[in-house]
Amino acid sequence: AWIRKKQAEIKSTLEQNEKILNFEECFYLGNKCKVETICGLKGIEYRNSTFMLPLGSNRKKLIKEFYEKEAEKVLILRLNYLTSLMKISPVGCKLIASKSKWGMCDSKKYVYLNFKLIMLSPEIIDYVIVHELAHLIQMNHSRKFWELVEAVIPNYKKKQEVLKGCNFLIKMF
Repeated sequence: AWIRKKQAEIKSTLEQNEKILNFEECFYLGNKCKVETICGLKGIEYRNSTFMLPLGSNRKKLIKEFYEKEAEKVLILRLNYLTSLMKISPVGCKLIASKSKWGMCDSKKYVYLNFKLIMLSPEIIDYVIVHELAHLIQMNHSRKFWELVEAVIPNYKKKQEVLKGCNFLIKMF
């Protein structure tokens, strides 16, 4: 029964997000955006919640490149702000392209953030970053760890639930 319920949930999520999975629409910072193709355009452009791509271009490739470029700016800015707020100093940060993790860290105090976070809302991005920064102090999910997260994100449990609902996005690229 549990397996059938999970299969039905996955099927429902995929059906509800068919346009996203086909790159007819996409998410950027938590907003659903249109994807249009325009004759004569040289590269990808983003304006007014619309991604404009050259006619005949590889949608997936261009959107991925846009996300990677934006992630370098946006995610690093958020990381810098949150490290300052939490008074934590990671050794460094690297962007990754994982199909299973939104973020991670290691014992050498490096933080790894999935470039696909750029699809999620700023609040969810911040939750993932705070979660990873808290691991630099507590390398587990103990009560102390969750207290560190809660000090910055008081409603972190709600953010966790929202993030779970976004997991289909992580497998897109």
